[in-house]
Amino acid sequence: MNIRKIVCLVTLFLCTTGMVSAQSRYSSRYGGEAGRYQRPYNSRGYNTHDSYFGLRFGYNASSLNFSSKVESDAMSGLNIGFAYGINVTYNAPLYFETGLMYSGKGATASNAALRANTRMHYVEMPLVFKYKIETNDFDLTIDPFFGGYLAMGVGGKIKYEEKNNLSSREKPNTFSKNTFSNFDAGIRLGCGISYQQFYAEVAYDWGLANVARDKFKYFDYDNWDDTVHTGCFSVSIGVNF
Repeated sequence: MNIRKIVCLVTLFLCTTGMVSAQSRYSSRYGGEAGRYQRPYNSRGYNTHDSYFGLRFGYNASSLNFSSKVESDAMSGLNIGFAYGINVTYNAPLYFETGLMYSGKGATASNAALRANTRMHYVEMPLVFKYKIETNDFDLTIDPFFGGYLAMGVGGKIKYEEKNNLSSREKPNTFSKNTFSNFDAGIRLGCGISYQQFYAEVAYDWGLANVARDKFKYFDYDNWDDTVHTGCFSVSIGVNF
């Protein structure tokens, strides 16, 4: 069973479980005068112990940004995982959010002679501050966020082929001493929208770490001295408890 089938099955299980759990908790968390958001927003006294747990699933459009020599195009992937946020101040609905995510990234890169499809499977930890802006609809908030992320590569393949000879293919591992480093980190910027227990967001990650190894031989250049950085636009949906 390939990784996409595994991700789809896990997603179906988590979302089904989350919807049932969220429905059972909805009336006590969001309804009535003592609802989760009604109490702090009506009184303007924010509870630093207010927190939430969420499930996330979405789509990635990722890229590899080479400083020179190599052109690249975006590649599609999936993201899935959970988030945890906690209010950090009495004075405003400001939350610190973290979690653990699987994120599929990569790119299609080419030069005059070769083409390489690079898939990169990461486990990521977001580290962002999120501000919940209330609207006229009491159940709806706009949630801009800013911060960073840490990522560790756990797998992937690079599929090389000559442009004039499609039968000449190689499939080395994405993360090795001659290709990419496992570690990545960068800046995350985005905005979410919450309606009752439901949540959606768009985000962009700027990779700050040079993911090319010192002995990088992506296209067999003898004197590689460029840098490579990841980039990723994502759209995600989920539920919060």
